[in-house]
Amino acid sequence: TNKKNDYKISIIVPCYNTPQKYLDPLIESVLSQTYRNWELCLADGSTDRSSQNIIKKASYKDKRIKYIKIDDNYGIEGN
Repeated sequence: TNKKNDYKISIIVPCYNTPQKYLDPLIESVLSQTYRNWELCLADGSTDRSSQNIIKKASYKDKRIKYIKIDDNYGIEGN
C-alpha cells in the first residue's frame, strides 16, 4: 500500500521540434524537485531528431524520464 506521500506524480509534456533551450530547463526543473516519486513523460511528434536526442540522453541518466515517439504531430492536445 502507498503512504500518503508515496503517490506517483506523472508529468505529461507534448513536444514538437522543441528547442534545447526549453527542454533542458524543463527537465532540470523536474529533476530538482524535492518530491522523488514522479515520472516525466515526453510525447514527441517532432519531425527532426534534436528533441529525441536530448530527451533520450536525459532518460538514460534518470529512468523516471520516459520518451514516447509519436508517428505524427497531432498538436498539443493530441500528442
